[in-house]
Amino acid sequence: MFNTITGMRTFSGTLAVCLYVITYPILKRYSIQGQNFILKMAVFFYLVPIAELKYCLWDIIEHIPLLNRYIVPYIAKERPFIEKFNVIIKFENGVVKFSSDLRDLFLILICAGLVSLIIFIWKFRKYQKMKYIFLTCSDELPKGKLEEQYLRLKEELQVHSDIKILGCKYQKSSSVIGFLSPVIIFPTETADINSQEFIMKHELLHIKHKDLIVRLLAIAVIVIHWFNPVAYCLFYELIMVSEMICDKGVLSGCLESDRKKYSELIVDLATIETNECVVSLADEFSVKRRVLEMKRVRKKNIFVSGAIAVVIGLSVSMSAFALYNPSRIIEKDGNYDQDIIFEFVNSGDNHYADTDCLPYDYFFTSKDGVITPLIKDAPERVLCFHTTTEVGGLTEHAKNKVTGSCTVTVYDVVKCSKCNKILEQTQVRRITYDPCPH
Repeated sequence: MFNTITGMRTFSGTLAVCLYVITYPILKRYSIQGQNFILKMAVFFYLVPIAELKYCLWDIIEHIPLLNRYIVPYIAKERPFIEKFNVIIKFENGVVKFSSDLRDLFLILICAGLVSLIIFIWKFRKYQKMKYIFLTCSDELPKGKLEEQYLRLKEELQVHSDIKILGCKYQKSSSVIGFLSPVIIFPTETADINSQEFIMKHELLHIKHKDLIVRLLAIAVIVIHWFNPVAYCLFYELIMVSEMICDKGVLSGCLESDRKKYSELIVDLATIETNECVVSLADEFSVKRRVLEMKRVRKKNIFVSGAIAVVIGLSVSMSAFALYNPSRIIEKDGNYDQDIIFEFVNSGDNHYADTDCLPYDYFFTSKDGVITPLIKDAPERVLCFHTTTEVGGLTEHAKNKVTGSCTVTVYDVVKCSKCNKILEQTQVRRITYDPCPH
């Protein structure tokens, strides 16, 4: 499973999340920004195939004198050579034909791609629906205290993005839409001026921290790795931590009375029925966690969180580097840039005449040119009555390990279509190669 690009990314991202969970008892005592950085790092590992980059890194190391002397000799740089493989593509008379293994692979990829496409369309339509509702029911922010409050907070937080604010009297809680050009949907009916300032500051902090873009990348993780439950846990934790960071920013420099009012505001907003399109953290556990986080006093030592982040990053990277790259077909001379191409020679009705290039040591070729790998001397299936048969060619490759030569024998055979048992066979030719070119 891990010998694929998606498998490698799943392994790397999941490992990063697991290490985050293991180190969480330590991380929660120190800066919360450390938690946020590790979660973003997990998103990076889910989206970027680190294992594919290792050979580029090795090339860089080779040009560093000290590392070249002490590290390069211990690096296994050669990509694994694929001697046997189960994917064959044949072009004949304008028709593309695939081996059974390749058809199965395509079927899996198509099914996985369809699920990813469905999730993407579902998420995108929810976002478009939310955006349409908000923009339809919202108006320009009225001149007055709200506008003055917005300009003051924007300057205080040093938010330089071009932000548009719309007021909505039907909206009880604030929302932000738009990734590149953010728009804040502000509840204009909130009576308490302090509550309005809390809400405005919280949303501006989200924009300042680029949380919307990070959430978009987290959604991409779910779309690609929909089969991995850890990806959904990562999405939830990433949103939770970003909310707690904004809560910390809102209460920075505030009095205990303000902290209490803000906690009550969060609880009140959690009781409001939210739009189904918005990612809600209004469940009891999330609200309780946010309120307790406001009361938590964290140590200001950033070196512990930084050290844990470095250890997790190196651990995941080294683990990814230890994995093999996705399987590749290469030529015997070690040229990695060009795949082997198998040419099938059509000799009348004999579609299995070419013995110079062999995909397997023991395989069956149908009259249509479809290749099926077989197992020599495989045990017979007792329950198969060989009711359906198939005529074609059987190719057997036997290598002499002492002399380095090989023998290729081609048969005309009748094969059971269900269990692949050879029912009849007639030798067509026998060729000896010295040395073996296969």
